[in-house]
Amino acid sequence: MSHVTLRSGSVMPLLGIGTWRVSEVQDVNNLIKNALEIGYRHIDCAAIYKNEKLIGSALKKSSEDLNIDRKDLFITSKLWCTNFKKEHVRGACENTLKQLQLDYLDLYLIHWPVAFEHTGYDLEPGLPRDENNKIKFAKVTLQETWQAMEELVDSGLVKNIGVSNYSLPLLLDMMNYARIKPSVNQIEIHPYLNQNDLVKTLQEFDIHCTAYRPMAYGDASGAKLIEDPVIVELSNKYNCKPAQIVLSWNVSRGVSAVPKSLSRGHLEENFNSYKLQLTKEDVDKINTLNKNKRFTDPMKNWALPMFD
Repeated sequence: MSHVTLRSGSVMPLLGIGTWRVSEVQDVNNLIKNALEIGYRHIDCAAIYKNEKLIGSALKKSSEDLNIDRKDLFITSKLWCTNFKKEHVRGACENTLKQLQLDYLDLYLIHWPVAFEHTGYDLEPGLPRDENNKIKFAKVTLQETWQAMEELVDSGLVKNIGVSNYSLPLLLDMMNYARIKPSVNQIEIHPYLNQNDLVKTLQEFDIHCTAYRPMAYGDASGAKLIEDPVIVELSNKYNCKPAQIVLSWNVSRGVSAVPKSLSRGHLEENFNSYKLQLTKEDVDKINTLNKNKRFTDPMKNWALPMFD
């Protein structure tokens, strides 16, 4: 399986490319060019990454050079937390579209379920603080934000809407007020944080899960998922790279993934991961690696215990 059909009928490639912390012009140009040449059509962006203008220029040039139609691309971006008020949501989306040089987004996500005070569409700062260094929160409900997201669909600026980093209680609450149900919840998923129960439950509600940080990079101890004995054992069994085992594990569970790599070789390996057919026994073996270990934790960066 290489694609998933969202509740709207839109078709989303299961393997995409992440763009977090890709900020050098040449890196962005090479990433987009290499990815499109290899066959990627799913590109995951976000306003807070502050590289959408570079991505837009690279995407326009490479698409034209390779004769790729817009309708064949699946472009995701995310609404940052400082633009959650109704009067700011559309402006933030339009700013992203301008930066990316697009007429519409295939998917627009609420990046985190917490609202900060508005700081402008350039997101400076992205995390507003007062004179005592305390975060300045905005007085706005997630329901108001979602209703503004729905209006983006109504206006044709966005094909699908969804969320990121949402817990099950937040999603169950949303289902009570959402006129347009969320298509996707993008969350941290990897074998050390497999999120099996949440994935299965959301699939029952027809909410697709996308894995960010699927390789679990970022362990301060230096330990790497791709060096885990179980992952290495399976890579030898299937005669492939460890990273391909990890991505195939996600795809086998119907979960899409947006890994980041600036290496063309790694991009090619990642792209071919969906061709692997892991047995149920091997998927289960990978599931035993779960440690409920997060590498993206707002408590560390913002002192907000959002996952406790």
